[in-house]
Amino acid sequence: MNIWLTTDTHFGHENIISFCNRPKNFEQLILRRMKSTITKNDILIHLGDIAWRDEKLWNETLTSIPSKRKWLVRGNHDKRSISWYLERGWDFVGDQITLDIYGKKVVLSHIPVVDNGYDINIHGHFHNIHSHFHEPELVAIRNDKQYLIILEHHYMPISLKSIIKSLWRN
Repeated sequence: MNIWLTTDTHFGHENIISFCNRPKNFEQLILRRMKSTITKNDILIHLGDIAWRDEKLWNETLTSIPSKRKWLVRGNHDKRSISWYLERGWDFVGDQITLDIYGKKVVLSHIPVVDNGYDINIHGHFHNIHSHFHEPELVAIRNDKQYLIILEHHYMPISLKSIIKSLWRN
C-alpha cells in the first residue's frame, strides 16, 4: 500500500492555464498519471482545491480512480459541506490530517499551518507563482518544516513515503 498526495488540481479552471503556465490538456494529463500510478490498494489524499467549476463531475471523476481509500483535505475553493463530498465518494473529508507515520508527525493541510510540534507540514495552495503573490498571514507562519507540493512541477501524485525519505536521509 502506498499513500499518494496531490493538490490544487483546479479542474474546470481555464484561466489557470495562463496563470500557472499549465498545458491546455492539464486535466487529462493529471487524470491519466493518477490512473497509471495509483492502485486499488493505495490511499489517495487530495490536499484541496479540486475544481473551479463542474464540482460534481470532477469530484466523482476523482473518486472513481481505483484506490482503497480517498481522503480530502478541503482547500479554500472547496466550499461544499463535508457531507456533500462524502456523498460523492470521498471516504474522509476534513480541513487537516495529522498522521504519525514513518516515525514522523506529519500534518497534511491545504495552506501552511502554524508549527504545533509537527515534524513536517505538507501543503499546497501556492502553485508555481512568485512568493510576492502569497498571502501575508501565510508568509508570516512559514517555516523550514513545511513542504510545498507544486502540482505544476509534475502533474502527478507524489508518494508520502518518498517525501519523508527525501527529507530524512540517513
